[in-house]
Order: sequence, then structure tokens, then C-alpha cells
Amino acid sequence: MIRPGAPADAADRDPLAWSSDGVERPDSYVRFYTPGSIDDLRFRFMRRLVVGARRWRAHVDRKLRRIGQSQARWESLLCIGAQGTLTQSQLARLVSVEDPTIARMLNALEQEGHIERIVGAGDRRRRMVKLSPEGEKSLAAMQLIVDLLREGVLQDLDRDELALAMRILDKILARLEQS
Repeated sequence: MIRPGAPADAADRDPLAWSSDGVERPDSYVRFYTPGSIDDLRFRFMRRLVVGARRWRAHVDRKLRRIGQSQARWESLLCIGAQGTLTQSQLARLVSVEDPTIARMLNALEQEGHIERIVGAGDRRRRMVKLSPEGEKSLAAMQLIVDLLREGVLQDLDRDELALAMRILDKILARLEQS
């Protein structure tokens, strides 16, 4: 384990080192976890995961704002486009937000012509959402931007590294679903 005062690039040489980007410093958490312990490593892994997800969302959001869109809109349109049609509740679950939050998003997307609401088969009270032709165009424009961002962030990871990371994340996600 790299100790305080180690060179700033120590995390590059030791994957278990404290991060060099300010996400975590050894002196910040030693009162909670013994450095190098399994609890310490689990904490730091999850901390990096949370911070990484937040930074990714913010990064995408900044770039999409240039074309009047947002990360939340992209994710919603992407899920609708991938599924074809969805209920509001299904979409809320896919993007991990509450129904009222997704309802506001869908109202705005519908007003702007990005989605269409259609009556569900078998239950006239049930509304399904699907992409409109305008939504398809907007999604394609956003997808180009996000694809380039993703490529830039993950460019030096090979197939094996990505596959391992996905297996690890899949285990974590499955456990979160069970709890």
C-alpha cells in the first residue's frame, strides 16, 4: 500500500493505492477503515464507483447542453428507443428515478415533440411512450456525442479489461437488486 507523501502518480503503479485525483486521500478515511484492510478496499472501490458515475453523468450533461439537451433526456430517449415502447413506470425503473420525476421529463419531451403517448393495449388507462420521428433525430444527435465521449474515456481499455469490469459491475448490480 502506498503511504501519504508518496508520489502523485502512485495510483498509476499500484491499483490499490489511494487515488491521485483528489477523490480520496489516505488521511481522510483512516479513522473509519484500517488502510489496506478488505473494508478499506471495499469502501474505496465503491467510493470510486460513485464518484466515477457522477463525473460521467456531469461530463455527458455538459457536452449535451451545447445542443440544448441533457444526460437525463439522452438516457430516457435511449431507453425508449431501445425498447420500442414503454410505460412510464418501466422507464422510471430503467433510468432509476421515481415516477413523478419521469412524468415531468415525459411531459417536457412530449411538448417538444420527442415522444408520443399511446393508449396501452388491454387497458385504456395505461399510457405507453414511444419515440417520435423528431425524438429519433434528437437521439441520434445525442448518441454521436455520447459515443465519442465514451470512446475517449475508455480508449485505453482492452476487451478483457472491459469484460472483467462488466462482470464485477454485474455482480454489484445484481446484489443491489436483491436488497
